[in-house]
Amino acid sequence: ILPYWDWTSLYYADCFITNPYYVTKALMEDDCNVCESLVDIEQLSNTSQRVVSDDYLQNDMPFIVTDAMDDWPIMNTNDFWFDNITEMFLSEELRDVNPCELTSNLRLRTDDLRAFMRKIHNPDTHRWYGHWENCNKKATKVLRKLYERPYFIPNMVDLSQSNWVLISSEFSGKVYKEIDFDSELLWVAQIRGWSRIHLVPREPCDHFCPELHHTLSEGSIVVVTSSLWRFEYIPGEHTDNLAIGVGGFWN
Repeated sequence: ILPYWDWTSLYYADCFITNPYYVTKALMEDDCNVCESLVDIEQLSNTSQRVVSDDYLQNDMPFIVTDAMDDWPIMNTNDFWFDNITEMFLSEELRDVNPCELTSNLRLRTDDLRAFMRKIHNPDTHRWYGHWENCNKKATKVLRKLYERPYFIPNMVDLSQSNWVLISSEFSGKVYKEIDFDSELLWVAQIRGWSRIHLVPREPCDHFCPELHHTLSEGSIVVVTSSLWRFEYIPGEHTDNLAIGVGGFWN
């Protein structure tokens, strides 16, 4: 049946039929007013969905929440580390699954996640990083066991089907790595270690608004909207790091 009714290209499409009258809103110079005077990424705790929606998401203001992962089981155990990740993605269930995108300093055949997992599982592999987007339903479902919907994400936000993994060990990089997400927002939860994050205003706001740098510490979540910002990161140096990213959409 597949050669005649091949729906695979539509499986992860946001729309089944393209609307010719829908045009993505382009940034105008007036939109840059919200970020022109920013000097840092604001940190929140014990916040509310209303505050997040009204003061941050609707204004394209990035922010970090420091207490949203306190009750996650993965944050309250010493029995979870890289071996759990490699076993998960080398399992028979995910044998034929490859990510939509895989980036690493390790030389691999394009998007061969199993080869990447075998390499990082080898104790002779040192100073590496990798990040990838899970867009296969089986892979995204397995990864969802590791995180929960953050309490501060408003009900109006529908989380993406896909999710991201950012992982590294003893990697010391100087060039920021971009996470090219296509959702309206992205939240990144630092499970282990830390990351240096870099938010870059999109054109034309790059002429008016500063680039923002911050350290994302273990147990914190950063949230950024895609209409105004590009998200980049460098894995924390001289340590092991693991972060999970999830996109979201709202009307």
